[in-house]
Amino acid sequence: MKFSQVAVFATIVTTTVGFDPSSITRRQPSMALGTFDLKRRQKFNKILKEVRVNPTKEVVEKTLLNDDTSDLIKKCNWKLRKAMIRKVNKMAREFGGEVEDGFGIPLTQEDWEAKKRQEKVSYLAVKKAKLEATAEAEKQRKEKKSAKKAKKAANMASIEGKIKKSKLKEESTETATKPVVIESTNNDVEEVSKSVEAREVTVLMIKEENGAKMVGFTRIAVGEGIKKKEDNFAEEVAQMAGKTNEEEADNQTSSEVALESTVDEPGIDIEESKTVEAREVTVLMIKELREETGAGMMDCKRALVENNGDDEAARDYLRMKGLAKADKKASRVASEGKIVVAKKENKSVMVEVNCETDFVARDTLFTSFANSVATAALEVESEEISSLTSAEIDGSTIEDSRQALVAKIGENIQVRRFVCREGAGNNIGSYVHMDRIGVMVEIEGGSEDLAESIAMHVAAMNPLYAVPEDVPGDVVEKEREILKAQALESGKPPEIVDKMIEGRIRKYLEEICLVSQTYVRTNDRTVGKLLEENGAKMVGFTRIAVGEGIKKKEDNFAEEVAPDENGAKMVGFTRIAVGEGIKKKEDNFAEEVAQMTSGN
Repeated sequence: MKFSQVAVFATIVTTTVGFDPSSITRRQPSMALGTFDLKRRQKFNKILKEVRVNPTKEVVEKTLLNDDTSDLIKKCNWKLRKAMIRKVNKMAREFGGEVEDGFGIPLTQEDWEAKKRQEKVSYLAVKKAKLEATAEAEKQRKEKKSAKKAKKAANMASIEGKIKKSKLKEESTETATKPVVIESTNNDVEEVSKSVEAREVTVLMIKEENGAKMVGFTRIAVGEGIKKKEDNFAEEVAQMAGKTNEEEADNQTSSEVALESTVDEPGIDIEESKTVEAREVTVLMIKELREETGAGMMDCKRALVENNGDDEAARDYLRMKGLAKADKKASRVASEGKIVVAKKENKSVMVEVNCETDFVARDTLFTSFANSVATAALEVESEEISSLTSAEIDGSTIEDSRQALVAKIGENIQVRRFVCREGAGNNIGSYVHMDRIGVMVEIEGGSEDLAESIAMHVAAMNPLYAVPEDVPGDVVEKEREILKAQALESGKPPEIVDKMIEGRIRKYLEEICLVSQTYVRTNDRTVGKLLEENGAKMVGFTRIAVGEGIKKKEDNFAEEVAPDENGAKMVGFTRIAVGEGIKKKEDNFAEEVAQMTSGN
């Protein structure tokens, strides 16, 4: 029993002393290599086993002395390879097989390089042969194409000769017609006879030349047989603007009376008066006046009739009529529109032009007018709206252009307001969101891009003031009173209430002042910190929105359906609205701006 315990202890000690952890790491590569050689050796032994099952010369040469076995031996290490080659030679001698030179022996570096060079030479030779074959095929194709062209040209020359002979024959019999010469192409004859007989001869000759037989043909043309409507603008205008027989008779009578009254007056030419009277309502005059003024066709006709064909007087008449329309529509509420920004050197302006509907706000005529107003505002010194409307654009005042646009579009259009910023040495950035919110930011230092980025923030967050110093004292005091009343209701001591009020006032100022708001594009710093990092200082900003402060007309459906004076009684009604009950997507403007742009 004692001997067994001693033996076990000695075994444990010797195993622990002999254990070397680093030996595992050192043996790992050889173990991995031995594993692969073991698999190859197993595969080789399997081949030998197959040979021993039927040991004949044919089996040895087919199974053992092949390229696969040679490649298998080449991949083994030199020691295992040597043993495998010895077994192969022994078995080959035993069954009368012949082992090729170099069987199972890998190539040396020099032999491998020589083999690769030989393969490259062979590859280049094959490639060259392919290129030569391709070139020869292309040459044959071109020769075939040239021969085909020559044959075609000979056929066409033969046809031309036969046509000329046919023409000479027709001329001799005095029945030929004059040929029509057309521009020739590679596939057409230069001269083709117009006569039926000549064409028949040509087709027959072509058929005989090509061994073809005519079966028939079908020809159609787009719109063939369909009676088309012919637009005649002059007739349409004449029909719309033409006078009735009675009006023509009255005009003729008045014309004759007018001519008779001017016979005895000196300086009046009767023939000239007749010419003016004849031009009174011509289609051309109506069309020109319509193109110049943009008014309706019947309005142009009526203006020319009222002014005896005088173009200038007719234009004045239409302008007066447009003024009347503008005055009539001035009472309508114009709460839609767009905001336009213009800049010139160190001056920027922002203009709000209003209309009645958003459809007109997207119209090209309205947009062009708003852009013209913004451009004209750059040249206006005063900030009064009257000075802007009296400014000239394209040869007429803004007010005249507005009235003409009202007459043309049919909606109330107003130039509501404009603001400008002009600071020498300061950077002014502007941003307009969806043509409905406009912002101009002026900073000292920094860059124009920085000012534009802050303008995006102002458009999204709508701060009331730029810096705390801009907040009026009465606004702060009113907020202080409200906060004090709220704090006293909590029942806390007065000294605690005063501290609470001061803290809430600071928070209130941070919320309504631009420089203390969190910058919406990055959400990691305030606008004031952003200005400080870029060496800039806030000067001020201006923010306006379309229709801001305009009281819109509210439709009262209950009053419209109330019982009338005739004693009508409501029985019931059904009301549905477009999109009722459908959950709409809520737009978050602040998130949109943050996603559209990356932070500075």
